[in-house]
Amino acid sequence: MDSVMEDKPPAKEGTDITLKAQDQTEEGTSGQLDDPGSPSSVQGVIDQESDILIEKYSNACQVGDIVTIKTLLESGAVELGQDADTNNVTGLHWACINNRLTVVKYLVEQGAEIDREGGELNATPLHWACRYGLVYIVDYLLKQGADPTKVDAQGFNALHLAIHSSNIMLVIYILNFAKQIPVDSPDPNERTSLHWAAYQGDSLSVDTLLKLNANVHKSDNQGFTPLHWSLIRGQKECVKRLIEQGSEIYRKTNDNKDCFEIAKDMNNTNVLKQALYEAGFQPNGQPLNKALDANWGKLITFFFPYFLIGIILYISSTCNIIVTILSLFVLYFGSVTLFQKLIFPTYILSKSPMMKSPLLSGVFSGTAFWVILVWLSTVLPFTFDRKPLINFLFSIFASSTIYCFQKAMFRDPGIIEPPTSNDQIKENIQDLLKTGKYDAKHFCIHTFIRKPLRSKFSHFYQKCVSKYDHACPWVYNDIGLRNHKIFMFFILSLEITILLYLGLVSEYFDVLEDDHVDCSFLNDEFCAGFTYSKFTFLLTFWTFFQFIWLSFLVFSQLVQISKGVTTLELSIFVKNIDHGVNPYYSSAPLELLESETPAISSTSNSNKNCFSTICLLTGLDQFLVALKQLLGMENNGRPELSTDYGLKQNCIDFWFASGDDGLKFRNLLKLPVHDEASLNGQKVNYYKLYALPEKASNYSDSIV
Repeated sequence: MDSVMEDKPPAKEGTDITLKAQDQTEEGTSGQLDDPGSPSSVQGVIDQESDILIEKYSNACQVGDIVTIKTLLESGAVELGQDADTNNVTGLHWACINNRLTVVKYLVEQGAEIDREGGELNATPLHWACRYGLVYIVDYLLKQGADPTKVDAQGFNALHLAIHSSNIMLVIYILNFAKQIPVDSPDPNERTSLHWAAYQGDSLSVDTLLKLNANVHKSDNQGFTPLHWSLIRGQKECVKRLIEQGSEIYRKTNDNKDCFEIAKDMNNTNVLKQALYEAGFQPNGQPLNKALDANWGKLITFFFPYFLIGIILYISSTCNIIVTILSLFVLYFGSVTLFQKLIFPTYILSKSPMMKSPLLSGVFSGTAFWVILVWLSTVLPFTFDRKPLINFLFSIFASSTIYCFQKAMFRDPGIIEPPTSNDQIKENIQDLLKTGKYDAKHFCIHTFIRKPLRSKFSHFYQKCVSKYDHACPWVYNDIGLRNHKIFMFFILSLEITILLYLGLVSEYFDVLEDDHVDCSFLNDEFCAGFTYSKFTFLLTFWTFFQFIWLSFLVFSQLVQISKGVTTLELSIFVKNIDHGVNPYYSSAPLELLESETPAISSTSNSNKNCFSTICLLTGLDQFLVALKQLLGMENNGRPELSTDYGLKQNCIDFWFASGDDGLKFRNLLKLPVHDEASLNGQKVNYYKLYALPEKASNYSDSIV
């Protein structure tokens, strides 16, 4: 393509960041000097010695050798202001680019010029730190008066260079602390930070800039808007976000090309089409025509399985095998077409909408509806006299299941509201910078809050959820601090309800049993049910299948509660083996990390297939993880779970979390009202939980 940025993200100065001292050669000095006492010869020796000292000093700044630096400066061998090498690069430049915060502080305190330009790009130490995304160096330099609006030889200021570094932590920092730089400040080619972030395919920076009202309509000297540049790299999320924020889809560049032509030139047409669809547009850029209101779309999605389950059971129980297969085929493809073309586009635009819709919760509640209806109309009349207690218990637990289901679905899982002012955001950042924890593990890059321990950003709510456990499609909600216990009541009640139902159905089939039926593949009771009440038989078979995967889920959850961990925490704990990878955009200097445990990376497999999706839906994946943990197969020298305070304490914390007066039954039924719950027997505020309660020194009853 003709229109490629002439000045791509700049080549970083000092590519070999920690440069080694080169061996000094004696070339040209091995012979006797003609006139050792001549002024030119003496000056040459002095200059050579000075170069050696400057090189030694520069290397000490690179590796953080503060002792050598102090020796050279205090002895007068090297003077600040005259400590630049042949490229005019000072010791402060080298200390900044190598993230030597202690050295940087010492040099600035000694009077080093903070905005000294050096190198081929006439860049200041702040520029060098921004190029490499070194937040702690940038923070210190700005506090000491470094000018963030100053530009280098390429015309880039601190914000431009922060974008080039692709370190979202630095981008957020600059946007909140360097208010002198307008978010749409241009470079010499009229390109803003949003242009550069879009060109780099940096969706996190694009999203952050858009939250701070970056202009999506601004064009550069080639007539390119950020949307045009995003199609060069073809990162779908960038393209989608820019379209959602009102980018002009048909706007043309100076060479008369719109985004469709640019996408075609770069072979990114499919990316553009998908981004347009997810942003609510047709492939030609026209808005999608939505047949229904979003709320109606959700209601239809939720209640459609009620109708579908009944139709499938009726057809399967009354028609022959050929008609049944043909009917199921028509129902399946008709339903898929209906939802993909008409229902889902009204409220969710995604390639995989099922997991993000209330469809699966409708499947569960639809099954429960037919089970209760069949029990009332068919099973109860035949079994009431024979099994009155079981029928009574079924009614109690079925009612409990329905109540807990709707509570788990509609209850706030523990949403942490984002800051309402820039001062709050700056305070959060400063608190983390002081402890070397300003990274994506401790700071939410989406909501700008200081992330409490055990919390996670929820794509469902677009906010952080405290004590996040998992996203459950069966209740169409996230499971967290405030609804985890009610979720457990729901699945335990459901498990018991299904067992009671299976027992009652077996009794009902026993009533139907006679001497005229014989099924080689079923016992007498179920053979009678298959023969005389096929609808009930098929519903029972479907219900039993639900019971199998539900048992996996119940087992996994109970094991995790006994070990004091959430589903998310246990999954990460099992996968975290590589301590050398830092996925959290951390740039903390080594001196701030000496007392810190190395960041543990989460290595998840993004290659999803049909089997992995089934495992996710049925809880089989978590069942296997929990089983291995219970058997001690996953310990293998790993550190113990930090939230495991022993079987007894873990269970008390979860089941009696709201109790201030001991293990009383009423505390079992209480749910966290807002942000408080129990951890290691102590009441903690989960919305501001930044440190875990310490374990007792004699702690020994962990089952890890």
